[in-house]
Amino acid sequence: MLGLYSMSQFLFYPLLIATALISSWPIALGILVIKSGVQYLVFSKAMKKLNESDLTGWIFLMDIWMMVYYLLFANTLWKKEKKTW
Repeated sequence: MLGLYSMSQFLFYPLLIATALISSWPIALGILVIKSGVQYLVFSKAMKKLNESDLTGWIFLMDIWMMVYYLLFANTLWKKEKKTW
């Protein structure tokens, strides 16, 4: 289940750009607005319960950072360190 969350986070923006280019951009914009709205509602309620309301303004930046994070560290999924003594 956690892997599906990571994969959906990683693929959302590239697929959104592909949708905007191949299909129509209003559809892609609508998807982005709905996703961002739901995400903002859920995260802001969670942050309020955890007394972290000061981070509410960073929700959208953290969402984009997750894709960059997965791009930077995806290489570690395939490369295994050699076990040496």
